[in-house]
Order: sequence, then C-alpha cells, then structure tokens
Amino acid sequence: MGKVRRVTLYKHGLGFFEVAQPVEGDAEVALSFKMEEMNDVLKSLTVHDPAGTVVSVSYDSHKAVAELLKEIALELPKTGGGAALIARLQGAEVVARTHTRQLRGSVVGLEARSNCAGDKIYQENWLTLWSEQSLVSLNLAEILSIELCDEKLRSDLSYCLDVLLKTSKREAKQLSIFTRGQGERELQLSYLVEAPAWKSSYRILLPTDPQQKPFWEGWALVDNPRDEDWEEVELTLVAGLPVSFRHDLYSPRYVERREIRVQREATVGPVSVGGAVPQPVFAADPFVSVSCDPFGSVDPFACPAADPFGAPCAEPLAARVAHLSATPQAVASERAAQVVAESMGEMFHYRVRHPVTVKRNQSALVPIVGQEAEGGKVVLYNAAERRENPFAAVELTNTTGLTLEGGPLLVIEEHSYAGEAMLDTLKPGDRRIVPYAVDLAVQVESQQNQRHESIHQVKVVNGVMTLLSAEMDSTLYVFENKDDRDKVLWLEHPLRAGWELHDTPAEDERSVSHYRFRHELKARAHLEVRVLLKRIHSQVLHLHTLDANQLEYYRKGGYFSPEAEAGVNRLRGIFEQRVELQNQRLQTEQRCRELNAEIERCRGILPSLSTTAEEAQLRANYVQSMQACEKELKELRATAEILRSDMLRKADEAINCARDLDFEKNL
Repeated sequence: MGKVRRVTLYKHGLGFFEVAQPVEGDAEVALSFKMEEMNDVLKSLTVHDPAGTVVSVSYDSHKAVAELLKEIALELPKTGGGAALIARLQGAEVVARTHTRQLRGSVVGLEARSNCAGDKIYQENWLTLWSEQSLVSLNLAEILSIELCDEKLRSDLSYCLDVLLKTSKREAKQLSIFTRGQGERELQLSYLVEAPAWKSSYRILLPTDPQQKPFWEGWALVDNPRDEDWEEVELTLVAGLPVSFRHDLYSPRYVERREIRVQREATVGPVSVGGAVPQPVFAADPFVSVSCDPFGSVDPFACPAADPFGAPCAEPLAARVAHLSATPQAVASERAAQVVAESMGEMFHYRVRHPVTVKRNQSALVPIVGQEAEGGKVVLYNAAERRENPFAAVELTNTTGLTLEGGPLLVIEEHSYAGEAMLDTLKPGDRRIVPYAVDLAVQVESQQNQRHESIHQVKVVNGVMTLLSAEMDSTLYVFENKDDRDKVLWLEHPLRAGWELHDTPAEDERSVSHYRFRHELKARAHLEVRVLLKRIHSQVLHLHTLDANQLEYYRKGGYFSPEAEAGVNRLRGIFEQRVELQNQRLQTEQRCRELNAEIERCRGILPSLSTTAEEAQLRANYVQSMQACEKELKELRATAEILRSDMLRKADEAINCARDLDFEKNL
C-alpha cells in the first residue's frame, strides 16, 4: 500500500483516507482490508490516475474458506505435513528426484514400513509410483523433490495455499487496482472505512491575578488501529451528523428469474376421412389444437397459468414485465426518501495545520485549542444540586472562532489541580458557566414560603364570570462570604410552568430550566436575595346556571360593579320567577300522581262488587269518582305543559340577560 497523505476522522465512527501510490507503466496496486470493511470500501472507493487509465478493480470473493476450497479437487490435510499431502495425490503424475536418479510416474500410494537399527524400531514412509509399466517404491526420506506434472493440479495447490494465507491474516481481503499508462506517476486513492470516534478534552489555567485572562488548551484524542503508519499526514477532525448507513455490496446477489416453459406440440395421429355430408360442421379448426396441452405447456406470449412465485396471473405478460421493471425504481425511491427524511444538522471540523504522525495500533493527542479565554472565576448556586454551598465555576465565552466539541474540562488553579467538569458543545460566541468544585468559603441558607390570596379580580364577559385569585411563592436566599476576596455570584432559581416573577428584579439571563440572577458578593459580607413568584388561579362560572341565592351571595360580596346592579337584579328576578314556576310544576306533578293512584284504587275495587242494589249504587259512585279524577288529571297535564314552556322561556331569558352583563372589577 502507498503512503497515507490525508486522514479525516468523523465523530460518528468513520474515517476517510487519501492515499498516494507511485506507479510506473502498466501497474497493479494491491490493497488489503478486513472483511467487515469491504462494504464501506466498495461504497466509497475512488481511483484517479492523472496520466493513465484505470482499467478495473478486482477483489477477493466473499465466500468462506470452506466454500472457496470446495471448488478445487485438492484438499490439504490439517496435519501430517508433506507425507499426508503426497498420500492425497493418488493418481497424479509426478517427477520424484533423489540424489542418484529422477523418476516419473503416477502416485499409487504411501505406505509405512518398520525398520530396525540396533535395539530400536522405527517407521519409514515409502512412496509407490507406477512408472514404465511397473511399480517402483522410493524411500520418502531420500526424495529431494516431487514435481507435479499436471498444470491444473499445480494451480489448485497454489490457489489453496494462497487462500489459507489470506484467511490467516484476520480474514484480510485483497483489492487489486489495474491501471495502464506510461512513465512514472502517482495514483491517487481514497476510501471510507470504520474508525474509532475521536474524542476531545480541555484544560483551563486560572490566573492568580483577577485582571489576567484564563488560558485554555484543547486536545483531540485520535486512534490508529490500522495496519499502516500515518506518517506526516494531513489530519482533519469532523463533528456533526452526516448521513451514514451500512449497505451490503460485498455479498454476491442473485435475482430469481421467471421461468418460461418450452412449448411442446403433440404428434399428429392418423386422419380418418369419412363420407361427405350436406353441411360440414367442425367444432374447431382441425389443424389448431384447442384442448389442454398434455405436457402442461403455455403460450410464452400469453399470461402464464400461474406465477412461479405462487401468485395467480391476472394481467398480460407485457404489462407484468413493465410493472416489474418499474418496481426497483419505486423501491429505491422509497428507501432514498427514508434515508434523507431527517435533518442532520451542521458539520464543523478542525483542520490540523501541521502534519501529524501516528504509528500503527497507537493513539495520539493532537492540540486543537491553545489561547487566552474570555471569562473568569465565579460562584454558581443551585439549591437542587447543593443546598449549603455554591459551586466554584468558570464563566467561559468561546472566542476561538471554532465550534468546540464537548468533553471533559480540567481546571488548574495556582499551579494545582482544582477540579473538573464536563463541557458541552460550544458554538462560536457561546457562553457557559461551568462548575468544577464546591466553594466551602460561602455558606447559604434558604427559606421558602407559599401563601394563597383570596379572589382579587372579577371578569364577566358574555355571561361568563371568571374569578381570579393568586398563589405566591417566596424564597429568601442568604449568602455569607467568609473569604477575603470579592466574588461574582450567579443564583439559579428554577422555572415553574404557570408561574412568573412578581415584585422581583428581572433575571439577568435564563437557561432552559432556571432563572439566573447576577450579584456581587463582597468579602466577609452577607447578601440577601428574595425571589417572588406568582401564579394566577381562575374559576369560571356561567351566570345563567346559578340560582337566586348564589347570585345574592356574590352581590353581597361586592363581586359586581355598580353599573351591573340593574342587570343583576333583573337576572335575580328571572331566577325567582323560574323557581316559582318550578314549584308550581312540582305541585302539579304531585297532584297528578295522587289522581293516578285514586283511579287505580277504584279500578281495583270495581271487579269485587256484586249486582245487589246497594253495591250497584256503590259501583256508580266509584265510576263517578274515576270520571272526576280523569277530568282533573287531563286539566293538570295541560297546566304542566304550560308550566314547562314557561320554564324554558325563563331559561332563555336568563341566558340573554346574563349575556348583557359585561364588566371587570378589582377587589
């Protein structure tokens, strides 16, 4: 591989590499990648030959080792060395050479023979060859070399060894670039692969003199896990959210094709010719078969009987082909839309001015910031974080002109470690208050009180009365500075939904969750800060739904303005009339129930009376009583209906009267 010239590392775990490779004439340039990197390489590889032509780029197959070796007849033994390999060459023609002779023949086999040397017995391997119509045995220990005569067998053995060598290098895959040209030139390559995300860390040195500015340093931590050194490379560090995804380009992809069966014709049998008939009638053309094909054949230009994927065909083949050809574009469009739908934000980068060297499998610290900072030391109090003491903090403004990626911040004060914090991402001009330690020289006491105020305002609009009351929340902070130095204090008070500052100076700034108030905390002094919040409660009433007593209660409480008194009195009169009508209707309904009960009682007695003169008179009395009840009941029902109509009319009058009321009064 050539020299890596430029490296761009991304925060989301990718690296973009630019390589310069010197070549001369027609050349082959070999690159090596891990198997898991091949998809990104095939997606991103660019090759530029400034004075030549790039012919092709080839790369190793994605097949597993066992699959690759299945394609050759030769199988290498895992143990046994050369003897085990020779044993598998049965039938192969070879040339065996010893110190004294050279023999050509076909391998018959390898056998082990026992031999004695004094008291020891040992085994020897003898190779048997079929040569010149005879079997010849050679001691394997005396054979200097064995040459394979079959070119295909030699090629298979070389291929097998090459595959095993490549797979032993952590599944490394080779990519070869073939280019044509003349003379010496430099081939320019670039590709994208996974890389460890770079990290950032910062240090800030606080001066002892408050008139001086802090000095801060920023470092980027980069890792080189690759097999090549980065020697004097141009390094760029990028943060942000570029669109990135995985896509399998390395695996072979096979597309299932439609199968069209071959149309067959049945053989023609003997034809019998009968006698003439007056009007010949044929069911079909005798030379065109309309029966089912005995072999199940179909017209290749007609709709097949069934889709090979199991779905029945309902449209002509030409239309289906057009539909299938349109489908991949539609799917690709849909996937593209899914990929680009989200907003990915702004990218920013650090381009390191000087060349950087990082050896293979090593990491490095690269400086990105080194200058004076705008800001200084302050104290920050947040009762939720620590109630007794504020935090010592650094107030920083990013004046570097760069977007600074977030990371740990180490604070050094008076040439010693003072604390540390996490720094969020800082855009140019952004300001942060970063706490790094607890300031024990300042003590804090806080006291919180809440109270509810009675109704203080009444609003009536379009017949709707709104009663407004308030809830107050007061917090008193008392700071005691026991230090001999004046300090700048930032007080954080939590924001609360529905609450607002009341009778309190406006905040100096506001974060997402807190008000921030800035105060000067003098040496050896106390400071009291009160924060008062107010929340308005509202109660909504519809005036036409009240009754006369409720309306009188609010009138006596002074809830209504003087100009609304006439309207309120008219509304109260309507309520009283409505109550009177309601009482009359209730009395009418009660009398109706009594009459119904009397009628039912009489009906129950009549069947039990006999035909005697005395009981006949009694029967007549009961009938007369029932008739009188039914007459009264009919009149009461008519009265009840009139009362119901009057009540509905009074309800409408109450709504219209309430809508005429419109005023606002402070209590």
